[in-house]
Amino acid sequence: MSFIIALNDETVWSPALDVGTAYTACAQALGTTVGIDPGFTFIADDYVEVDPSSFRTFAAALLARVSASPDHPVMIPLVNAVLAPSLVMLERAGYTVDISADPELVMKVEALRTLPR
Repeated sequence: MSFIIALNDETVWSPALDVGTAYTACAQALGTTVGIDPGFTFIADDYVEVDPSSFRTFAAALLARVSASPDHPVMIPLVNAVLAPSLVMLERAGYTVDISADPELVMKVEALRTLPR
């Protein structure tokens, strides 16, 4: 069974159920940390619609957090675990976020472009 994450009525990621559940929980926790809601509306336990405007603002806040303390040994891996797939989902929905200043993040996003839809 899989988890559906949709942006603009398009499935942008369809991970395994446990992965989708973990991702959305982590994103919501980080949203609390950075003060920006990721914009999730749960249609069912395994289906979430994402508000594009909120999600873009959320991703930008996570990116700012990474930029503010790029060497933090705990926060950066936590943020990147949510940020990289979020950027892939935004890209799939036609939105871009400039991450060119962070070559490591660019590599993470490139590696995740094969995530299942």
